[in-house]
Amino acid sequence: MSEHSSVGRDFHGAMVYLLYMGAFFSCISIAGSNGVIVIMTILFLIESFRNRTFQINPKDFSIFAVIYGWKGVTTIANGAFKAFWEIRELWDKFPYFLIGRYQFDSSVVNKTFHIMFGTNAFLIVYSLFQKFAGFPVIYSDLYTEDFRLIGYFGHPLHYGGFISLVIMACVGLALFYNSRYSWYLPFLITGLALSGSRSYFIGVSIATVIVCFFKSRKMFVAGLAAIPTFFLIFSALSPSFLERLAKVTNSDDPGLRFRYWKIAWDTFKEHPFFGVGYEQFTYYLTPFYQQGLLSNTAHAHSLYLEELVEGGVIGMVLIIGMLVYFIRKYYRGFKNEEEQNPLLGAIYIGLVGCYFCIAIGGIFEYNFGAAVVWIQLTFLMGLAEGYRKMSVSTV
Repeated sequence: MSEHSSVGRDFHGAMVYLLYMGAFFSCISIAGSNGVIVIMTILFLIESFRNRTFQINPKDFSIFAVIYGWKGVTTIANGAFKAFWEIRELWDKFPYFLIGRYQFDSSVVNKTFHIMFGTNAFLIVYSLFQKFAGFPVIYSDLYTEDFRLIGYFGHPLHYGGFISLVIMACVGLALFYNSRYSWYLPFLITGLALSGSRSYFIGVSIATVIVCFFKSRKMFVAGLAAIPTFFLIFSALSPSFLERLAKVTNSDDPGLRFRYWKIAWDTFKEHPFFGVGYEQFTYYLTPFYQQGLLSNTAHAHSLYLEELVEGGVIGMVLIIGMLVYFIRKYYRGFKNEEEQNPLLGAIYIGLVGCYFCIAIGGIFEYNFGAAVVWIQLTFLMGLAEGYRKMSVSTV
């Protein structure tokens, strides 16, 4: 272990099993995923004290720390001192450095992906039997009342965001590493279709076309041709998808999102620098909710407007900067590794697709605060970093 030789030795064996557990729990239990992160954090602290060094690598984890640091500043600037504790949501991004500080070889990486994709595929098959064949409910119902798949996450958009990342990781591996990974895709795409998410249907469609473009012109055309197929699958498996899509294009009822967006923009204009403070926009939505104009007071239903209204111009610049930085980082990594290390290159281009999904889905959803989404994404980022370190040490 040549890179950071004192880091990642003491508990490497345990980390491999925690990696497998994290892949398994990713779609089964958010509590299980958090439990894995807790154990990883404890091992990190023990190792840090034992080696008398406190290193957080990769160093670009600091980007997330800066974003949440600014969120803390906005709460203080607005006098919302009780909300300062909400910056603990940085926890969702911990897997990036907790996993990325270790080294993992290709066999561990491949097994992790097979566990992840296999577990997700099994859950989706079970959900189909639950929906269409009356299979018994285990632990909790996997669907909402209007039959949108939520998995064990409680909301179809959380599940939609999560499964879109799993899909893009699989697409990258199938196109640039091993075509056998494509066997999982019909199941994973079915899961996204069952969620009925318009935002992530658009995100996955565009991200897939982008990834296909980097493969070949022929694959790019195939990716474009696949979009109508995706649309038909979504329409067949989630009838409410078409109904909600129609609301977006109906000028008489432009949908709830536009109301949230207008309120967010009007509020931002009154608080352009510090915004209204992290987690504070909900209080500005409450009067409109009480008038029956909104369905909830959660957020602005847009990543960019939520960051703008709560964190001001600086908050939105930080979020956009983070998205651009990681898309650029993983694209450059893909170009460098595509030929000499196909597995690493495939993981990188999958992460490019993941970040495009986040960026595009973020137009319609506030997905930066969705724990299940970011635990999954930073898990994949940490896995990529761990395999990169192994690759560097063996050169």
